[in-house]
Amino acid sequence: MLPTDPPDDAIRSLVNSYKLLGTTEWVVIHHTHCGMEFFTGEVIRGLPANGRETAALGDARFYGVGAGPGSAEAEYIDWQTITNEAASVLEDVASIKDASAGSARHPGFRPYL
Repeated sequence: MLPTDPPDDAIRSLVNSYKLLGTTEWVVIHHTHCGMEFFTGEVIRGLPANGRETAALGDARFYGVGAGPGSAEAEYIDWQTITNEAASVLEDVASIKDASAGSARHPGFRPYL
């Protein structure tokens, strides 16, 4: 599997900020109507296999329009689509807390929707 977990990069930056710069508070904000809410991991994993052209949107779903050749590499990526916006924010906060656990001064967190 490919190392494709974007939150790891964000957590790395936040932990660096805390450990090296003394940051004691973070704000986690998600924007509304994120594009990641409009398709599933199954859909996005299948699109690159159809071809390299941009997918089309019809009848509330994306579909491939390419004639190939495509790539199966998307099958190995966790696309981290969002099915529940509020739950996604809380999951992000929990991930950050887990990454910074055990610190003498635990940073404060404020999730906002």
